[in-house]
Amino acid sequence: MIDRLADAIKDPLNLPERTGTSLSDKTDIAAMRTTANNFAEDLKSATPAHVQSLLASLIDRVIVNHDGIEIRLNPLTLGYLFKLPQPNDIEPVVLTLLVTLKRAGMAMKMILPSGKAAVQNRPDSVLIGAITRGRGWWQRLQNEQGLTVEALARDQKLSPTYVTRQIRLAFLDPQIVTDIVRGDIPAGLTVDRPEKIAANYPSWADQRNAIRGADQ
Repeated sequence: MIDRLADAIKDPLNLPERTGTSLSDKTDIAAMRTTANNFAEDLKSATPAHVQSLLASLIDRVIVNHDGIEIRLNPLTLGYLFKLPQPNDIEPVVLTLLVTLKRAGMAMKMILPSGKAAVQNRPDSVLIGAITRGRGWWQRLQNEQGLTVEALARDQKLSPTYVTRQIRLAFLDPQIVTDIVRGDIPAGLTVDRPEKIAANYPSWADQRNAIRGADQ
């Protein structure tokens, strides 16, 4: 949603028509573009608290439908931001995002056509914890002479099957691990999927393709 909003702001020349105003001969187009680009970059890179403040001033209303999200922007804020004349008949500027619903564990997520979540994912602490355990257990098997998966499982009071599945995560492509830590993963991805991918695809390139396939 942030990306869609930022892209709309970065093209300010279509805003006068959408806000019911027109550009005058004195309008500084270059200044408009600079303001628009700066605002869009703030939306994408500022702290969550600052982004929330920007959105609160810009968005008038968000309507969630079964097949999309309707974002209504405040035309007065847009006019002030880009120094546009205030229209006589004020109508909200509407952006529409096409989304579908996809189950992710016990929750439902809104998915964009690109396969990414409409709302930015938070890093999955369960998945990150599983990767950390898997790497730690693999290190123990490498460093502690004579240690077996069965003995490790007994030590952890877990089943050997569970320990084996978690250890597989130690062999995930580092880029996949980085994406997981950032929260930049396909919507609906849970810990069992990377376990199977690590087990079935020794090649990191094949693992990345398989992760992308989780969007389908």
